[in-house]
Amino acid sequence: MTRIPDRTSPTEDHDAERTVSHVKTGTPIGAKAPPETDQLDADGDVRDRAADERDHSGDERDYAADERDIAADHRDQERSDRDQAADQRDHDAAVRDDVAQLRDLDADQRDVAAGRRDIKASTDDHLGTDPVDAVASVGLDPQTPVLVEAIDRSQRARGEAAADRYRALRDRQAAAQERAGAEHDRASALTDRGSGSAARGQADSDRQLSKADRRSGDQDRRQSKTDRRVAAAERRRASLDGLTGVYGRGPGFLELKREMARAKRTGQPLSVAFFDVDNLKVINDTRGHAAGDQVLVRIAGSLRAHLRTYDLIIRYGGDEFVCVLIGLTKKVAEHRFQDVVEALNDDRNLGSVTAGVADMQPSDTAEELIARADTQLYQKRLEHRHLPIPPAQT
Repeated sequence: MTRIPDRTSPTEDHDAERTVSHVKTGTPIGAKAPPETDQLDADGDVRDRAADERDHSGDERDYAADERDIAADHRDQERSDRDQAADQRDHDAAVRDDVAQLRDLDADQRDVAAGRRDIKASTDDHLGTDPVDAVASVGLDPQTPVLVEAIDRSQRARGEAAADRYRALRDRQAAAQERAGAEHDRASALTDRGSGSAARGQADSDRQLSKADRRSGDQDRRQSKTDRRVAAAERRRASLDGLTGVYGRGPGFLELKREMARAKRTGQPLSVAFFDVDNLKVINDTRGHAAGDQVLVRIAGSLRAHLRTYDLIIRYGGDEFVCVLIGLTKKVAEHRFQDVVEALNDDRNLGSVTAGVADMQPSDTAEELIARADTQLYQKRLEHRHLPIPPAQT
């Protein structure tokens, strides 16, 4: 038979305190703005996300710079290959010019020898060794048409040969000038290629320095990312309740706001349950605070066991827990939390718990949503009174 506690029982006093809290503030006990440290942690998360985005942008810029450097290296290699081919062509041309100069020198020597022979022949003509007299001296008639024609042909041949040699000399001189001009052009081109090679060498050196700077920057970003992860993990640990391992009230409140904003944005349902241990003060007074702490630890463990890994569990007050079920309506959430409540109430060492559930409305704030869940918890407690907690069973 269930005994209804008298008006002075601890449970009734606790309910009275909750009623006064509603009358005075209109919000659950302790429903105040998150502590300043929790806001600083949230700001740190925002800064970390912004830093991650900057690092991502830096990585993309470095990747693009690396691609540009690779393309520039390819262009420089192609220019170097072209310069090497041009150097080989210039070398071949220089060899050809040397061969041509040797041929010209031989031709000049032959022309000089031929000229000397022509001069001697002309001198002999002027000194009396005329071809006509030479023919007459051997008993031939110099007026014979055949001999006349031969003498004329010999004289004309010497003249034509001299003229040919002169023209060949002029051609060789012109070719020598052209070769000299070509050699000058090759020397200028070689100088230009040398300047281009030096410029490419400097550009390659600059690219290597830039690449080294980017590597250093990438290492700095990686180290910063590691530092941010360590800092985020520390903030995460700092955001957890030291006793139960679930979210502390301030950090949990911020996570609740984020989930509500996401649910409103995506149109998904979201439900909140407000848990309260009914007789924690009795447990603390009769068994000691260590036993009361153990009750809270076991309740938090039971909540984790019955809820999904991504559902939020928040220790909202000394003996109060807020659970956030993402994507579930109030009806589904009530069935799930009923199983949790029954499992906890079956363990007499834990005492009993009461839960109130509310689903998010489009206009809700986090405070309003928690207040509705807390109000339903209070109404359930008025409807169902629990027996005082007996001594722990061994």
